[in-house]
Amino acid sequence: MLDQPLVAKFAGDGSTIQVPDGLINRSDLFTAPLNTNLYNGALYGLPVDQVCVGLFYNKDLLPTPPTTWAEMLADAKAVYNPAKQIAAVSFPTSGGYAGWVFPAFVNQAGGSMLDEQNKKILFADAPGVAALTYLKQLYAYSPSAIANATNSFATGHVAMLVSGPWEISDFKQNFPDLHWGAALLPMGVRNGSNIGGEDLVVYKAAKHQALAWEWLKYLTGKDANRQFNDSTLATLHGSGSVAGGLNEHLEHQRRGIAHRCGLEGGWRIQFGP
Repeated sequence: MLDQPLVAKFAGDGSTIQVPDGLINRSDLFTAPLNTNLYNGALYGLPVDQVCVGLFYNKDLLPTPPTTWAEMLADAKAVYNPAKQIAAVSFPTSGGYAGWVFPAFVNQAGGSMLDEQNKKILFADAPGVAALTYLKQLYAYSPSAIANATNSFATGHVAMLVSGPWEISDFKQNFPDLHWGAALLPMGVRNGSNIGGEDLVVYKAAKHQALAWEWLKYLTGKDANRQFNDSTLATLHGSGSVAGGLNEHLEHQRRGIAHRCGLEGGWRIQFGP
């Protein structure tokens, strides 16, 4: 199992081998998670779990979630109340976590961090500037002292939270009275998010490569992949064939509504071409 950005690195140095032709039907897997396994156009792994960011909102402060950047900015201005220690939105503003979330907004602005060959930097182009400008506008109604305080969203001091499905178990277990909802990130010029998670690979030195691939095929298939990801409570199925299953339970509905966009259109990070 490798973190998604490492798949290309290990493929590039020859440590892993390509997925055998005919092992899987690519249409059974979400496009974005599957693409994290590409190196020079070839497939070197299979997606087993995925995360991406969406929008959580406090229904007591914001009954209906925004669906566009303009709506989100208007809602931010309306709910901001420094006298009552209410900030508009909490989102990471520094460190590696912020660096992982920022591409979601670049994606929404119609851009990408790098070109398809990972050779040219693009985040300084117009979409990247638009994304950063928009986040700066939101920050005006989201002072860090309120927005980034411990449990600021869960304790009712923030109306909106840009985060991922790992928050859900905390909300349910530790803040049962919190009236929260989940939605897609509001759309810029298009819907979009980021993507993270792990992929399964077979090493070149493996003694039983064919058996290993059959095992990984099973783990990323409909039933086993559902069981694996449901047990973690923090990740989403990599298999597109189980997407319908997300609607069977309330928790799955919340995760599916808020985060499917990342599975279908998430921006990937990788170390290598």
